[in-house]
Amino acid sequence: ASDASFVHRTAVEDVRKIAYLCATYKSKMLANRHEYEYKRQVRINKQHQQQLQLEPGSTLSQKSEPTPPKYHPEYTPLSAEGNKIMMSIHGANYNVCLARAACPEKTKKLVSCWKRLSAKESAALAEAGLGEYVCLEERKEVERCIGSGVQRAVKDILG
Repeated sequence: ASDASFVHRTAVEDVRKIAYLCATYKSKMLANRHEYEYKRQVRINKQHQQQLQLEPGSTLSQKSEPTPPKYHPEYTPLSAEGNKIMMSIHGANYNVCLARAACPEKTKKLVSCWKRLSAKESAALAEAGLGEYVCLEERKEVERCIGSGVQRAVKDILG
C-alpha cells in the first residue's frame, strides 16, 4: 500500500475509514481521560473541603461532587496517575494509527527511525529538551502527508 492508496475514493471517505480503523484507541484514550479528570476533581474537592474545615468562618463555598464516569473494569480501578499514563499510551497509539492509515510508507520510515534509538538514548534526548528533534525529517514528512489528506477532505466538503 502506498501513501496514495485511498486516492480512488473521495478524501471524506478516506477520513471516515481512517477514523473507523483507529476508533478503539481513541475511545480508550477518552475513557482514561474521563477517569483521570473525575479522580483529579474529586481530589481537588477533598482538598477544598479540608481547607473549609481548617478555616472557621471561611467564605469558601462547598463544591458539588463531579459525576463519575461509567464503571470500566480496566480503567476505574487505576489511580488518577495510572489513568493519565494510560491516556498518554492510548493517545500515542491513536496518533500512530492515524498516521499509518493515512500515510503508511512515510509512517513506516518514521517508525523505523524511532526504532534505531534505544530507550536510554530517547530518554536522554527528551530529558535534554531535544526530543522534538528526534527523527525530525521523517516526522515532518508524515505531518505534510496527513496535512495534504486533510486539505483534500476540506476541498471535497467545501467544493
